[in-house]
Amino acid sequence: HRDLHSFPTRRSSDLKNIKMKYLVCFDGSQESHNAVHYVEKFAKKTGDDKDIIVIFSAYYRTYKSPQFEPGGLAPAYTPPSDGWLKEEKRRRLAIAKHCAKIAIDQLKAAGFDEANIQPCLVEVDEIREAVMQTLEKEKIDAVVVGSRGHGVLKRAFLGSLSNYLAHHAAIPVIIAKGLKSEHTPPAAAPQEKK
Repeated sequence: HRDLHSFPTRRSSDLKNIKMKYLVCFDGSQESHNAVHYVEKFAKKTGDDKDIIVIFSAYYRTYKSPQFEPGGLAPAYTPPSDGWLKEEKRRRLAIAKHCAKIAIDQLKAAGFDEANIQPCLVEVDEIREAVMQTLEKEKIDAVVVGSRGHGVLKRAFLGSLSNYLAHHAAIPVIIAKGLKSEHTPPAAAPQEKK
C-alpha cells in the first residue's frame, strides 16, 4: 500500500506538509480494523499538521413493518409498538457508539491525540450514499475502508462498499487489506442476549 501523502491529488506541492482529513469506515469487523491499522501506520499523529481522523459508524433506521390487508395472501400482522421502535433505535445507536469507541481507543493507544479524532454516528437507509454524503459534508480528503465488511457494512447492499467508493468517490479511496496493528484491538461489542 502506498502512503496516501505520496498521491499527487491536491496540488504539486509537498503533501507531507498538508493536514489531511481521513474518513475511516468502521463496523467492528476484522476488515474494518484493517482500515484503522492503515491510519495508524500512515496518518500524521505529531506536529502542527496532525491529520484529522473521522470514524464513520452507521446504524440502520428503524421502521414499522407494513400492516397486511385482511383477506390478502399474507396473514394479518401487527407492527411493533412505538416503545419497541424507540428501544430498538436506542440499541442500534449504542452499538454504533461502541464500535466508534473501539476505533477511537485503538488510535489513542497508537499515539493519536483524541482532539484530532472525531466520531461520526450516522442513521442510514443505504450505507453507500450515507458515506458519500459524509465525504462532502465533512470535507474529507481521503476515505479508508476494509476490503469488505461482515457487519453493518456488508448487510447493506449486494457488492462491496470499497468497490462502490473506488468508482464513485472524487477523492482517494484506500482499501486496506491484512494490515497488522501494533496495538491489540479492544473487545468487540457484546452480543444481544436472546
